Amino acid sequence: MSAPNGLGGSDAVALDPALRCRHLRTKTMFVATGDWDEHAREHPSTSAAYWCLQVMGPVGPDGQPACLDDCRAGRGCFEGED
Repeated sequence: MSAPNGLGGSDAVALDPALRCRHLRTKTMFVATGDWDEHAREHPSTSAAYWCLQVMGPVGPDGQPACLDDCRAGRGCFEGED
C-alpha cells in the first residue's frame, strides 16, 4: 500500500488512524488538546512511549513492541477501527 503524500512508516500510520491498531496508546493521546491524529501530524514525536491496551504494557500480546511502526495490519494481534 502506498502511503499518502509519499510518506512511509510511522508517518503514514500517524496520518491515517485506520492503519493503526485500535489498542495502541501513548500519553499524548490524552494530553493533546483537540484531535490526537491532527496533533500527531503537526507535532510528530520520536520519543513517545506507547503501550498496548490488550496487555496494558509496552509490548503486544505477541511479545513484540507496541509502537507506530509495528502496530498495523499484518501483525497477528492487530485490530483495526470498527
